[in-house]
Amino acid sequence: MVFITNEEEPPCGGNFQMGPDGGPHGWSAMSRDALERINAPVVLWIHDDNWLCAPVNNNVVASLVALFEDDLALHLIRLSNCYMSTTCGGYSRDERLRIICRDSRQRTSLQPSLWRRETMIELLVDGESPWTWEGMAPHRSRHINGDFLCCREGFRPIRFLSHVDPDWTNEAVERGKWTKSARNYCQREGIDVDFSVHPNRNPNEDWG
Repeated sequence: MVFITNEEEPPCGGNFQMGPDGGPHGWSAMSRDALERINAPVVLWIHDDNWLCAPVNNNVVASLVALFEDDLALHLIRLSNCYMSTTCGGYSRDERLRIICRDSRQRTSLQPSLWRRETMIELLVDGESPWTWEGMAPHRSRHINGDFLCCREGFRPIRFLSHVDPDWTNEAVERGKWTKSARNYCQREGIDVDFSVHPNRNPNEDWG
């Protein structure tokens, strides 16, 4: 496990500190620099606003990683579902997965995903924020032959916020603001989080 941070020390595991004195500036450049330090051919990419809500079954994740070893044309396994209209049928090597269409805007994603490391590096462009990258990377991926996959409905190898209750959002933070899902989950699980400390969210604001 490796934490990619700007300034803070991680609670456990390794750390690539990418702040002013630790590496390049900007999300894309920092992400590329961190990925280039990793030797593994496949990485599990999870942003800090995707809160895990259940223990991870390592055997299930390992079985997905093994697909990259058997299929060199496999680039991405998105660990969540996609709209059926964005997929082009099942993946012949594993019935748990579906192929994302080449022209789909969901072909790449920063949702929790298994990536072939070199493919993710290839799709990063300096100067892009995560939001810009999510809009542009699917277009850049169209020249890449091979499979970009998502999970079939009901298969959830890693459970995060929206997998606990279907009407919840995927992230704890969206566009710089705490989500209702984050507060609901913390209340239900008895997790003490001071939501007032986030600079872009008024603690008295209607959560909707």
